[in-house]
Amino acid sequence: MFFAGNTHEEAQPVHLKVADTSTCATRCVTEYGNPCQYFCPPTCTRWSTTARAASAADQRVELCPLQGLRHQGPVRDHHLDHARRRFRPELPGHVSEGEHGRADLDPVAERVAASNLTRFADFARKHHGASGDGYGGLWRWSVEERERFWSAMMEFAGVLHTPGTAPVLRHRDRMPGAVWFEDTRLNYAENLLARDDDHVALVFCNERGTRLELTCAQLRAEVGRVAAGLRELGIGPGDRVAGFVPNLPESVIAMLAATSLGAAWTSCSPDFGINGVLDRFGQVAPRVLFTADGYFYNGKTIDSLAPVRGVLEQLPSVERVVVIPYVGEAPDVAGLPNAVSFGDFGQPGSAPQFARVPFDTPLFVMYSSGTTGVPKCIVHGVGGTLLQHRKEHLLHTDLGRTIGCSSSPPAAG
Repeated sequence: MFFAGNTHEEAQPVHLKVADTSTCATRCVTEYGNPCQYFCPPTCTRWSTTARAASAADQRVELCPLQGLRHQGPVRDHHLDHARRRFRPELPGHVSEGEHGRADLDPVAERVAASNLTRFADFARKHHGASGDGYGGLWRWSVEERERFWSAMMEFAGVLHTPGTAPVLRHRDRMPGAVWFEDTRLNYAENLLARDDDHVALVFCNERGTRLELTCAQLRAEVGRVAAGLRELGIGPGDRVAGFVPNLPESVIAMLAATSLGAAWTSCSPDFGINGVLDRFGQVAPRVLFTADGYFYNGKTIDSLAPVRGVLEQLPSVERVVVIPYVGEAPDVAGLPNAVSFGDFGQPGSAPQFARVPFDTPLFVMYSSGTTGVPKCIVHGVGGTLLQHRKEHLLHTDLGRTIGCSSSPPAAG
């Protein structure tokens, strides 16, 4: 369904809420050729006769049970969304069906009272002057009193840091140009590895049914080992470490090892070709490259070492290549210059050492798609990334008082 005045394009969602069904019918029929007749199965719509429709025949109008929820895909996938019930999961007992099939959320009072968001609201009100006028008041305070909000979030989330004496925010009305927590120092990996126990930190599964768990203690130990290898190479703040890796525990370990030393991490998917990798890594000149020997996709084993050889021929900044054995137990690294197996890299038993760096120190370098030229580098800072992650995990998704191996936020009092 369409709002009056909206122009429909194939890549836009099919359903947009309208209040007047006759407007919907008229615009769908006269201007868009009634696309619902092609994409909505009969069970998702009702037939109705309207004098305002371009045709006197019955036309499909409104009352799709997904009304009010945006379809993610293009129009051509609309019928699949319905068939797969992609955007309408089974509703729990405390959620009721509202008008026009929309879900009216009514969380149980106990869950609301125990949520991190409620605890944060109480904490911010008592200690940072937040509004007590419900969620709307808390949101307005977070926008209007940005300095107080992020200070409260830093404290509530238990972020490990060395506080400074400078104002929380300088040049608050500049974008870009605002400076946050100017002389505060912190480390991203230190906060993610605050726990050193048997709590599960990572769960890995692949398409072949392999499953692997790492505890916080195991993850911390592996990060310490790999970081020691990077430290021997002189890696530290200002350096870049790259990953040409699939989603593996070793990828996370390499990232945390690099960032524990204050270096920036950058990566790209192993399905990129040589030129795609060079377009990205060539701009940041990484000193160390982590790569898997290959990956699995759709039942096939794909080699990664051949494209890595091609990349290294044109990426002279790389001083060391660390190969992760994934598709094979002992990959042949003889053809790669300065290469070592992941298991042989670093020093077992080395405890991680965390370099606390300024708040805006580069942490991750990501890239635009490259559809309009060479991909543009997108740099995320240490402090902003850490605080945003903690906010989303704690307040928005209520993941609990512990996140992975990070520390627990304090009680609301």
